[in-house]
Amino acid sequence: MNYARNLKLGMRLSLCFGLMLVLLVGVAALDISRMGQVQDRLEDIARVNLQEAQHAVAMRIAVNQIAIASRDIVLLSDEGAMHKVNAELMQSRANYDAMEEKLGKMFSSIASTSQEEKALFSKVREAKATTVLIISKVVELGLVNKNGEATGVLMNQLKVPQKLWLKTLGDLADLEEKLSIKAAEEAETAYATARMLMINLYLLGIESPRGDSSKCATAEAPLSY
Repeated sequence: MNYARNLKLGMRLSLCFGLMLVLLVGVAALDISRMGQVQDRLEDIARVNLQEAQHAVAMRIAVNQIAIASRDIVLLSDEGAMHKVNAELMQSRANYDAMEEKLGKMFSSIASTSQEEKALFSKVREAKATTVLIISKVVELGLVNKNGEATGVLMNQLKVPQKLWLKTLGDLADLEEKLSIKAAEEAETAYATARMLMINLYLLGIESPRGDSSKCATAEAPLSY
């Protein structure tokens, strides 16, 4: 206590302003940390969830195209027209496979991928494996003009699994949209928290040293004994 009282006025002022500097550094560090959290959330939205949702939607579009093509092959009788539609069907399947591969790589390489995402993606693959076999059977029958048999397979065997395939893809796209909304809300919360911390610490950094420096400035000279 005696040592503190005997500090020179200049040193006491230096300590006061040193405290202010430490507080300001703390504000900057917290600000950088919170802004980093905001950046992470925004990257999740832009580089992860939106891309994953786009891949899932593209896959769903491809399934719809495959469904239309397989039906058209059954309805058509002209061989040239059937082969043209079949080529379009194969292209849609290739597009689907490309999007599925990209989405699978994202799910396997991104650490933040949830178990719900992985489970839905697994269901999508299972639905695809079941449905593609039936589609191939419909197309095979249609291309040789066995339209009656093809129609039976289309209506009795393909309809339900194809609907499930589309629904599961829709569920996956919806999940990615929900995750994007959640990431946006987390970014907003992190920003608001950073702003409040910054304001409060700036005020503390200004008011506290100012009060201490006033005491320092009005302090009496050190006592001599």
